[in-house]
Amino acid sequence: MNLYEIKNLDNKHILLKNVNGDSIGILHPTDIKFYPRFGQISTLEFTIHKDTCPYYDLLTSYRRIEINGLMKFIIEKPQIINDGISESKRITCRSYEIDINRKSIPLLQGTYKFYSPIKTDNETIIDIILSYLPNWTITNVSISLWNLYRTFDIQNKPLYDFITNECSQSFECVFEFDTINQTISVIAYEDIPQKTDVYLSNNNLVNELQLTEKTEDILTALTVFGAGENLSINLVCPTGSTIYSFNHFLNKDGFMSDTLKTRILDWQDEIGIQQPIYANLLTQRATKLSELITLQTELTELKSELKALEVTRDALLDSGLSAVNKNAEVKTKRVEITNKDIQIGNKQDEIDNIDTQLQTIQNLVSLSGFFTTEELLEIEPFIIQNSITDDNFVITSQDDELSKQETAQALYDKYKNLLEDKSKLKYEFAVDLLNFIPLEEYQIFTDQMEWGSQVTLQVNDEGDLVYPMLLGLDIDWNDNIDIKYLFSTEVKLSDAMIDYDDFSSEVSNMSNKMAGDSIKWGEYVRTYRDDVDNLFKNGLRADLTEIVNASNQELVINEQGLLARRYISDNVFDDKQVKLIHNKLAFTRDNWNTLSTVLGEVHLPDNSTSFGLNAEVIMGSLIAGNQLVIKNTNNTFIVDSLGAKLTNASLTIEKGLNKILLDPINGFKIQK
Repeated sequence: MNLYEIKNLDNKHILLKNVNGDSIGILHPTDIKFYPRFGQISTLEFTIHKDTCPYYDLLTSYRRIEINGLMKFIIEKPQIINDGISESKRITCRSYEIDINRKSIPLLQGTYKFYSPIKTDNETIIDIILSYLPNWTITNVSISLWNLYRTFDIQNKPLYDFITNECSQSFECVFEFDTINQTISVIAYEDIPQKTDVYLSNNNLVNELQLTEKTEDILTALTVFGAGENLSINLVCPTGSTIYSFNHFLNKDGFMSDTLKTRILDWQDEIGIQQPIYANLLTQRATKLSELITLQTELTELKSELKALEVTRDALLDSGLSAVNKNAEVKTKRVEITNKDIQIGNKQDEIDNIDTQLQTIQNLVSLSGFFTTEELLEIEPFIIQNSITDDNFVITSQDDELSKQETAQALYDKYKNLLEDKSKLKYEFAVDLLNFIPLEEYQIFTDQMEWGSQVTLQVNDEGDLVYPMLLGLDIDWNDNIDIKYLFSTEVKLSDAMIDYDDFSSEVSNMSNKMAGDSIKWGEYVRTYRDDVDNLFKNGLRADLTEIVNASNQELVINEQGLLARRYISDNVFDDKQVKLIHNKLAFTRDNWNTLSTVLGEVHLPDNSTSFGLNAEVIMGSLIAGNQLVIKNTNNTFIVDSLGAKLTNASLTIEKGLNKILLDPINGFKIQK
């Protein structure tokens, strides 16, 4: 819903429609109440009188109501009112996305990626949702959500409930439904607060302000576990399995004694000193775990090679042939295995030493380690604690220690940010504003206001300011449109206004990610690198020459954008041109019959859009990102986030004169 449409609400018709979308007629209701909400079910209520409405008998449950071009609803439980003189119906409608709850997910078990703009063999969560909704499409998904994975185990879950609860909370996003066009946008929490220049106070637009402190939501301590018994944040958190934040009480006068404040600040300073040391140790641990995995893999390979040598030696002996040379190779291989075992033991000792240092820091900054018994008793009333087990973060018995550390780090990062938010006192505001949207002098405000817009609100005469987001409107839609604006410092309105759980507004998006320090780019074959470098550098040199020596260039700027092209003769221009509009830069080689390259907001294969580059050729020194998909024309070579798949291909691994060959004809071969 575009908030600017409220300006034209007086000109909007309310239409009665059939289930198939066919219009039945225009209604002329009275006592209209309209409650649009962001990321939640919106409501429309009105009264229809029998003697003035030719469609009165057709106003039954499940038929559709549409505010023309703005929002579509489903009628629920119309109420007949008869006082013996006249009869009317009180109609209550809920926004059309509630129809999604007709569908249920019978079973969903496993770990799923949230979204991919490119179709793959593996279903994403968005694919699963759309499989139940053939009449809905996705138009936009925040890029930060694309590469997230979460684990689910649900049965017989209503689809809308799954979308707005399990899915939204697990991936930390809001689903926004356009009921007119039946499209869905998915917005990450971090993308929602849109700062504006809108300033509201009793001296500027505010008639009345109702402010509610949400004291029941405040937390100062959060104990965090993942799925199963073996996943806890204590692997990566300096304070163990519990995260603390006392900032609310530290920043308010009259709660804590000055002595206690000083001790807590000293404790926070000590954590600040130890945090980079702790983080560096974790990075070292991740690197050494990666090295340990490499050594263990090499040991497995050596043992396989030893077994092959022993089989060959025994075969020679059984045949009565000399096995002296082969036996020497066996002995050499056993020495290599012994040396590799020693390397593995040494590497494990290094990891154990790091673990000891990590434990020392944890002991130093733990509450019981830093504070005295008397101080702990004084702190105790300020520990408002909750415990959470997030089943979306999973480790298995097959996971190595590096995977466990990375999963624990993702879990810790998520809930550290959540506690930072939950440790602050939250507010909800019902603000009776002068309806400024139709007023020309407030056009600058109107242009900036949209769902999730963050305004500056003065809450008292002392000038205290808060920065809530616009999440709902209560509109009395009668002769004079009266609007109450609903703001909150959280992303969704709480039970007092609509029945939904609260959650954080600024949480970092998490995925099953790899620590950058533990990933090493392997060297690749020198000749291949030289070919690529030459292609890249020679191409740049040629392009530079052409640009420096360019002539006959024409630049046109008008309401259609900026057009650049080369002049050939009178009214004749080169077909190769470039154009810039508000959100993209485009290139053509055939005078705009087709596009060759687009930079900016590009359309993806599923008809959604995202900012990026769509080009025929991309050259450079480095291509880096969270997602990479490479395919040839017949799909016999595929590399994506799941790995590599080669069909009828030959694979050669070389080191010096040694080779490992793998192909579909000869199978597996080792050449020395």
